[in-house]
Amino acid sequence: MKRESRGFVKQVLDETSKIKKRGGILFSSVIKEVTGKNIISAESSYIKSKLKILTKRFDKIVKNSKTSPIKVRRVNELGNALEPIVKNQINVTKKFNCSMPLTALGKKQSSGYPDLIIEDKDKNIYLEFKTYDKNNKNSLSSSFRSFYYEPKKDTSKINKNGYHLLIAFGHIGRDKDNIGYVLDDWHLVDLSKVKVFFKGEFQTNNKNMYTKKSIIAKG
Repeated sequence: MKRESRGFVKQVLDETSKIKKRGGILFSSVIKEVTGKNIISAESSYIKSKLKILTKRFDKIVKNSKTSPIKVRRVNELGNALEPIVKNQINVTKKFNCSMPLTALGKKQSSGYPDLIIEDKDKNIYLEFKTYDKNNKNSLSSSFRSFYYEPKKDTSKINKNGYHLLIAFGHIGRDKDNIGYVLDDWHLVDLSKVKVFFKGEFQTNNKNMYTKKSIIAKG
């Protein structure tokens, strides 16, 4: 292994350890470093006034699910199914323009953070979706990974300063007729206050794995 490679690995491990010991790093600092854009605190008077509109739409989505359960086969598909529902509920107010944010190259991309952007003249609200199981009392206090951000500049969907909110809907499982999932409540998170951790991962693919040099025997 080259000397510079050894130094790089050690640096990554050292910085990862430092972040863990500090109790994480602000997500807003990560976004600023990667994209050059600012995450604005949701404590502003602007966002508080707009929450009056948004919270009514979130309540409406929960209420609608009681009579029209969200039709997905598996619970891990629930978050994706909620995206168009939330987008339509926000756009029906005619107060905002809610859509999928474009990448830095101007392309539409469904994967990656964040899911939607709400545009209001010169103001922008980025929105990410999550779900959790209301039947599990430890769901919101679980230590399992539930949020991640992969820093890529060309495919970054954060091209403007704005508010970054995470809307998490709590579900109570499938309805009695097994049509779909029923929601029960929701939580809205200001991501400017959230700290994240870094988990280094060295990975490869089959093309690099199964080469003439690396394969030493086969049957």
